[in-house]
Amino acid sequence: MGLHDKKPRGKKGEGRATIFKPVNLPVDVAEDLKLLKNLYEVACAEQNDQWGNPVPLKLSYGQILSHWIDNLDHIDPSIAKEFAQAKKARASMPKTYPVDPTEGDVWDMKYFFTNDDGDEVEAIPDKSGTFVAMMDGFKATTESMLLNDWTLINEAGIEITPEQARKVVSRILSHLNS
Repeated sequence: MGLHDKKPRGKKGEGRATIFKPVNLPVDVAEDLKLLKNLYEVACAEQNDQWGNPVPLKLSYGQILSHWIDNLDHIDPSIAKEFAQAKKARASMPKTYPVDPTEGDVWDMKYFFTNDDGDEVEAIPDKSGTFVAMMDGFKATTESMLLNDWTLINEAGIEITPEQARKVVSRILSHLNS
């Protein structure tokens, strides 16, 4: 699969599921990664505009990182061999068990809305009983974010449904008021 090839997206509730996990990076590394993403989008352009300039592709950070992983044997051969062995060993390990994102110290976690482009917006517990995001100076509810193809996750990368979001927000607000 090439850098700009995308896996087909399954319908909601069907097909493959993508679970996004936030990655904490120093600001300078995040800025360098954004710059590299922009350069890849231009370098992989398949069309030019009317003036002959490349029309950048829309690539996700996941596509770029997958490309690097796929080419690890060219980038760092000694790590590529260890990576292949570790990945094989991991595949033979027992699978993890689902975790209920409404349990535990939910008030100690951070929450985010993410999209397929790798964008991330902080999800803020709101007195309305759900999470909100500040988008262009306006509050957007969990439901409106989900309708616009955003996914609500916690810092562990666990996807949270609207029902779970209401329970988590209720627990967070109760904890803050106790």
